Amino acid sequence: MKSLKVKNFIKKVLAVTAGFGFIGMTLSGAVASGLGNLNDFQHSPIVVGDKALAEDTVGALDIANSLNLRVLTPAQPVIGRPSEATEASFSEPNDMLEVGENLSSVKESFTDSDFAGLQSGIISTGRGKTNYNQFLKFENSDGVVLHEEDENDNVKDYLRFQEGELIFEYLLQFGDGLESNIEDNHLEDLEDEQLNILGTLFDAVNVEVDGDDITVELYAGDIHDTLEEGETRTYELDGKTYEVYAMIVSDSKESAKLMVNGAITKELQKGETDYVNDVKIGIREVMPNEAEEDSGGDIVEFYLGVDKVIFTDDYTDDQYENNVEVNEEDIEDGSVKITGTKNGEKFTIHSISYKLEADGIDGNIHIAPGHRLSEYLDEKGGLLHSAWDISYDGLRSKGSTDIVFDAKNDESYRLKFVNSLNNEYSLDFITNKNDDFKYGDDDHNLVFSEDTAIEKRDAFILTNKDNEKGTTYVLTYESIDMDDKEIRIKDKSSGNSLEPLYTGTPGVDAEGTMNIGGNSYDFTVDADGNLNVDLNNDGDISADQVKIVVKGGGILSLDSDLSDGTADLKLTTLAKQFDSNEDDEILEIQISQLANEEVDIDINGIDLEEVQDDVEEGLSPYGVKVHLEDENNEPNEVTLNYPSGQTEAQVFITTKAKELSPAPKLPVRAVLASEWNGKGKAIILGGPCANPISAEILGISEKAGECTEEFEKRYAKSGQAIVKYMEYHGDIVMVVAGFRAEDTYRASQWVANDLPENFRDTLLDTSKSVVSVVNEPQP
Repeated sequence: MKSLKVKNFIKKVLAVTAGFGFIGMTLSGAVASGLGNLNDFQHSPIVVGDKALAEDTVGALDIANSLNLRVLTPAQPVIGRPSEATEASFSEPNDMLEVGENLSSVKESFTDSDFAGLQSGIISTGRGKTNYNQFLKFENSDGVVLHEEDENDNVKDYLRFQEGELIFEYLLQFGDGLESNIEDNHLEDLEDEQLNILGTLFDAVNVEVDGDDITVELYAGDIHDTLEEGETRTYELDGKTYEVYAMIVSDSKESAKLMVNGAITKELQKGETDYVNDVKIGIREVMPNEAEEDSGGDIVEFYLGVDKVIFTDDYTDDQYENNVEVNEEDIEDGSVKITGTKNGEKFTIHSISYKLEADGIDGNIHIAPGHRLSEYLDEKGGLLHSAWDISYDGLRSKGSTDIVFDAKNDESYRLKFVNSLNNEYSLDFITNKNDDFKYGDDDHNLVFSEDTAIEKRDAFILTNKDNEKGTTYVLTYESIDMDDKEIRIKDKSSGNSLEPLYTGTPGVDAEGTMNIGGNSYDFTVDADGNLNVDLNNDGDISADQVKIVVKGGGILSLDSDLSDGTADLKLTTLAKQFDSNEDDEILEIQISQLANEEVDIDINGIDLEEVQDDVEEGLSPYGVKVHLEDENNEPNEVTLNYPSGQTEAQVFITTKAKELSPAPKLPVRAVLASEWNGKGKAIILGGPCANPISAEILGISEKAGECTEEFEKRYAKSGQAIVKYMEYHGDIVMVVAGFRAEDTYRASQWVANDLPENFRDTLLDTSKSVVSVVNEPQP
């Protein structure tokens, strides 16, 4: 068992890195000359026999550390988290997340095709191999973007999760089941395996079955490294420098004490953490050196900036249990469900599910634009680790313009809007001067009905289409010249004048056409010189009432009957303008006639919240922002900010970039012979009896007895080892093989510390603690 533990340790402690160039001579030249350089193997695996003794595996560590130091300065740590942020939107290409729409209405779940943090993987244990997949599910989530008041009386748009309601469910599913033998209640084959959980690699430190309960303990860290007793390294993390010194690594207690920037941790064993000098440090493994004492200090594997997650559940039921711990904090709002089966001394985990319910610092969670869920959680560990989050980036539209009902004085309103051509209009809209409640001002009318005569100095509205694509103009009828049969009109936006002609006799058959914006609007002239116009461009002059179409497609309908003292206006957004909606959105604007010649305005069809004294605001599902000012003894004023297209609620699943030094991961890994694919450069460690790859390369039988006899006859005897440069499957490999495990270990030390810049195939005397070169071996 001790040998297995050491092999698992060496197997997991070294990280994999790819993408570095080959350093050294060509394959044919290197093998032909027997001349090599350790730099050739900076990014190559160290292959150890499955049944290797501790001396072999500790030797692998020595070589690995030597290789790593050739490319890693002390300030360049192992980095175990993603260094570039990725994100996945809740909006789909053809289905945006709308204001007031539940997250699940658009996106029920995320998979690895949506989000890099949910990448699937494969785990290979002593019991077999299985793929695993991750899912982040929101089908029952309470999340929605609304414009409302938060717990601190601030009003704006928020991503809201109501207290006690589900935020998300995370599912980790093992395709063929994650199998392990059970030994002393521990699932030994699962320990030291790695899982990608929401973008962070976690090591399974401890997996234990106790009756019907199973406990899964996971570790991850920003920096993951190993130190020998007495060794010091320096790391960069979040812009800070941390010097870590391995003070004591106890081979009797299997514990360690580390010093971080001068502060000493408590005595820590496997799975324990401490918080010193603003950083959390955790012990992954303590491995006593089982070789001779002069071969080096004991080794501690640790994390800097650690995340520790413990799940415990009754695997026999289908219920979630509130038994989740993250970084020594019980997550009361989190619950876990682990499904598994026990068959004799074998156990299979089928899935791990985790749910988090909303519990904000102040109750409900209101995420303001530009902020993240983690900032508002009462339990910071609820997300399991800090490398992912849910962010709300606010509202997005293609632009917007304002529709303003501006109080000109106590008795009248002006209307300001922008048409589809970006023409800005400002016009006298409604008045109650002399208690005469009407459109226009006290002297002139605003005409929008075709059966209403337009008198000189009146304003009138033209709109070419009675839908969201219409273009509205407002003009003033300036004058008429009956001798020349010419009228003069002026655009109230540009100030440009037009002088259309007419034919016939006023009051009898006088008619003409005004050409505005590429459209022809017919008109007639009565005996008094007043006009009637085809205001909606439908080809006739009847009793039609024209509407105002603002930029973005909002349709403002006016009320022609003011006899009840109210003008009931409607701002309509058609259903077809929505990403997905069956009904039109209608905001009701009511302008009222009051006593003493006064007027006032109010708005319905939308919830308004007080943002400050005398100011209320609201947001419609389409994204119309309403601003109402209600000052004492003054008419209300209303501004409607109308978007050029439907407003999107921007909610993302994100990974957060860490401020780490731009260092590579450890470029060397150790693998068992049974797990190596046999491709590429490699260091083959161990004699033919311990490592079948060595036996194959050296051309020696791996059978017990035969391997020893043949190796002694052809290569080395007891107290000797070879370091040989050879070809294997088209690539170069270095074979480090001793007659005994101890010989291999001492040869490994020589390779790690004393290998010449350009070495030749070498026979070493390893009978003493100081290794010496005998001669070049003759294969």
